[in-house]
Amino acid sequence: MAAVILMLGLMARIVSPAEATCLDFIRESPLPMDVYIAGTQEDERLSLSVGNELVYVNGPGVSALKSGETYGVVRPEGLVNDPYTLERIGIYYKRLGTVRIAAEGKNSATALVLIACQPIVKGDILVPHTAKAAVEFEGKLSDRLTPFVEAGLSSHIVVAKNDMREMSSGDICFIAVGSRSGVKVGDHFTIYRIQDPFDPLDLMVTGKQGNASYRRVHDGKHRAMLTEKLEGRSLPPRAVGDIVILEVSEGTAAARIVNSLMEVHLGDLVVRR
Repeated sequence: MAAVILMLGLMARIVSPAEATCLDFIRESPLPMDVYIAGTQEDERLSLSVGNELVYVNGPGVSALKSGETYGVVRPEGLVNDPYTLERIGIYYKRLGTVRIAAEGKNSATALVLIACQPIVKGDILVPHTAKAAVEFEGKLSDRLTPFVEAGLSSHIVVAKNDMREMSSGDICFIAVGSRSGVKVGDHFTIYRIQDPFDPLDLMVTGKQGNASYRRVHDGKHRAMLTEKLEGRSLPPRAVGDIVILEVSEGTAAARIVNSLMEVHLGDLVVRR
């Protein structure tokens, strides 16, 4: 499958500021519910809020809100574990949009939904909002002959946006290294897939030949010898595609797949170029 976002040697925008506003993230510890959505514009009728609607905000931090300030709205979606070690990586949060504080109060505040990446519901959390910049990339993409880089910083894909299990160019995924490992926005990683162990059944594809005037060497001792040698084989990881880092947390990073030579899977290896 060819790249759909980049062309070799050309600068291309990987994510726009508007799309970055809706970019999900993984956080190692839970966010406090200091300020949260408590009600909708027509609370007796609507449980979801979208763009240009009013929402009502509660929480112990509501007294610090100021009219005109913009906040992001997020929701904890689930716990993410390493697919290999099963160790906890963090909490997957969805970014739902942004709101602007329209009126202050002692125990509550009113906010206007500016951007709704998806419907906002009661209990969603307000967090400080920082405008996102576009991410651009110019570099050479991988192909079938791209060699494995053993010395580069490596990790693997631990989860994908919307819990996708198979991904391709344009999809968002998350890897298990972040700022603590020196990862930066715009970094380029190649995706590799470790080859599966040899399966002796692969030798069955030669089949059987009837009425031959010779005894097939693939039978008996020769097949046993082949099996022993192939079980000790050494195959390099296969290049699958490329990702570019969009946002970095301490221990994880969000990335866009910019090139896919085949379907990208959870657990695929990534190595920084």
